[in-house]
Amino acid sequence: MTAIEPETLEALLASYDACIAYAPITGEPEWKTAPLPEHLRASAQKLPVAGIVDPYAIADSLSGAYSGKRVVLLIPGTAFDTQGTRHGRGGGWYDRFLSKVPSDWLRIGVTRARNFSADALLRQPHDEPVDLVIIEHERGIWNAYDTRPRVKPDATSA
Repeated sequence: MTAIEPETLEALLASYDACIAYAPITGEPEWKTAPLPEHLRASAQKLPVAGIVDPYAIADSLSGAYSGKRVVLLIPGTAFDTQGTRHGRGGGWYDRFLSKVPSDWLRIGVTRARNFSADALLRQPHDEPVDLVIIEHERGIWNAYDTRPRVKPDATSA
């Protein structure tokens, strides 16, 4: 896990074309206050509330609609760890959704500080990890961490 400075996060995300984000429900952070480039925040497409619509159908529809685009996904969770493991509410909706979207879409977990663990969480075979985690602290302060368990490092940074 590597901490990411806000300027670095914004520079990384500036090259993306689109954002697809969760619609916050009780207990989930409001991602609109996170350190995201304005073009992503303003044009973000919201996912339906998990459990209401078939995740595979949504993944297929969005994959077609955003074909050829660089996409950022904002994904909630009840817990995240430093390796990108994500725990949700137990229904598997986001795991099914993530299993069907293009693998090059950047997956960003969004959580509160109390839900981020330095200790490894149990990862089941069906669990879909995230690439980055952005963490909301009190008073609107955010931190970001690169957890990239599934993305190869940029060859230019080696």
